[in-house]
Amino acid sequence: MSQAPCRRVLAAAVCAVLLASAPLAAQGLGGLQTGSDDPLEIFADDGIEWQRDQRRYIARGNAIARQGDTQVSADVLTAFYRESDSGTPAAADTQQAGAGDIYRIVAEGDVVVAGPEQTAYAERAVYFVDEGIAVMRGGDLRLETPNETITARDSLEYWEDFQGTPIAVARGDASVLTPERRLDAEELVATMRPNENGDNEIVQVDAFGDVEISSAGEYARGERAVYYVKEEVAILAGNVRITQGETQLNGQRAEVNLATGVSRLLPTAGGRVQGILAPRQEGGAEPETGVPSAPAGGGSGVAGEAGTGLEDENR
Repeated sequence: MSQAPCRRVLAAAVCAVLLASAPLAAQGLGGLQTGSDDPLEIFADDGIEWQRDQRRYIARGNAIARQGDTQVSADVLTAFYRESDSGTPAAADTQQAGAGDIYRIVAEGDVVVAGPEQTAYAERAVYFVDEGIAVMRGGDLRLETPNETITARDSLEYWEDFQGTPIAVARGDASVLTPERRLDAEELVATMRPNENGDNEIVQVDAFGDVEISSAGEYARGERAVYYVKEEVAILAGNVRITQGETQLNGQRAEVNLATGVSRLLPTAGGRVQGILAPRQEGGAEPETGVPSAPAGGGSGVAGEAGTGLEDENR
């Protein structure tokens, strides 16, 4: 058999196994759809190997795996499989595979995972099929969506089902950036839920360790925080400091509304808040003289007043 027909046979076997039996490598990253019934196409400039002894398939040289509107590209794509009862990988002869045959897929070198709404970049990505977890490391780690960009130093992870919902985890100097604001922390956990179109989108970001939130004219920091994306509200806890110009507020809990620019700093039990208010500069605006009405509901608006300040409050 000549080299070209041989490669076509191997490509057919890999196509049947690699994506008919399992989601695309890191396919879930950023809410990309998984479990698609669309056919798979695989392309590789330097051919596809079937290494029976190591139970793996390798596509080399500008390798691309494409299914529907999702695509994974890398210098090398490797799929590790389990043998069937007959000692051969499922789908090699029947063109069909069971969901448990491929248990790990590795993408190496200039990895790009692209979907209709999100694109992730890394030097290496590993997708653990059984667990539904994708881990991306190295290089310029980032996940781009229409509304935000998530970056990290150590790793970007996607969990298809963490306690019933998909999440993305950014570890090490992690950031969420939008045109209007920036959220930095040592670790960020983005929770996703389906929107009206059925696509997963980020609805909440939990931040841990050296949390900093900055926008035009305002800066807030704390030890941990929860950011509600649609409401544009951040709740911070632990050594909170809010700065607007030369005015600074210090305390243990705060709610910062990034849409309205209103910040509320509240004490914990037995604690106090501190404010350092800069004097009005000459020519500055006079303060309002009218008495404002009581806020609707009469509450503080800060989640978890009796707890840590990080509870969801069913937002």
